[in-house]
Amino acid sequence: MSNETQGRLTLDDLRHQVDDGYVDTVLVTFPDMQGRLMGKRLTAGFFLDHVAEEGSHACSYLLGTDVEMNTLPGFKITSWRTGYHDVRVRPDFNTLRLVPWLEKTAIVLGDVFTDDGEIVPEAPRAILKRQVERLAALGYTAQVASELEFYLFKETFESAREKQYHDLRTYGSYIADYHILQTTKEEGILRQIRNQMNAAGVPVEGSKGEWGFGQEDHPESASLTANPARTSWASAIPPTTSQTCERPISNPIPSPSPVRSSSRTRLTAVKPMPSASERWTIRPFALPTSRPIASASPLLSCPVATPNATTPMATRLETATVLRIRRLLTGIV
Repeated sequence: MSNETQGRLTLDDLRHQVDDGYVDTVLVTFPDMQGRLMGKRLTAGFFLDHVAEEGSHACSYLLGTDVEMNTLPGFKITSWRTGYHDVRVRPDFNTLRLVPWLEKTAIVLGDVFTDDGEIVPEAPRAILKRQVERLAALGYTAQVASELEFYLFKETFESAREKQYHDLRTYGSYIADYHILQTTKEEGILRQIRNQMNAAGVPVEGSKGEWGFGQEDHPESASLTANPARTSWASAIPPTTSQTCERPISNPIPSPSPVRSSSRTRLTAVKPMPSASERWTIRPFALPTSRPIASASPLLSCPVATPNATTPMATRLETATVLRIRRLLTGIV
């Protein structure tokens, strides 16, 4: 079983898991504007009898808050004028999976709709789906990988807050970038994170130390349309460390360290290779006879591709760059 399918469930799978006593709680969630999971914990029976088909309600203000969960003015979607009305979260069963870091729990991400059945366009998943559809209209699919960094502290959540997130004790005391000895000291927690994310169907390549003291780096890979990877990480790491004194915190940085944590997303637009009959052809580039130039540059003598609609985007850009340089060299603009 691949890492992408491990832990994934169909609705029928979930019913069997519930009947056999392996699952008693279902998290029905959706990402807010900060990428955090919002939603409810539902008893598995209620989820199967009602929410699986009808969806679950949540307050619209969740799409209009700041990082501290304060409601903000000026939004059309949610305000006192609208009475901070409810929206309906309908499960996307492509995201249904077990939660290895929570006992007898499954999770599903949902799309946000109005009670009239219209998609809420401001919701992050709706925005992303529109971009995926635009890409598909051009014949491309999106492949995404993330590189997520965080600090590991020898603090509890409570002690970190009492210190106002200053002077926190980091798990390392020297630069640990690619350092095997230092990360061996941290392996007890890092191994749990790697294995539990894989068990949830979110593929993880591995982990390594980063530049800051106690700073960690976990690359992951995911299909954009299948994996709730980024939000899964945010919900997984704190519970994974709940039985220890180590706490990963992304935003605060230790007082002596100038190194911040970052979160990188790499996106590749992939288009299937065209068939032999559809591939673009090669033609030689001919200099104008009225402007002879010595062929000192290989750009002036090599053949150039004539792209068409089936040419990969990167090749089109490269071809356009070569042609532009040649035109500049020959005086043709």
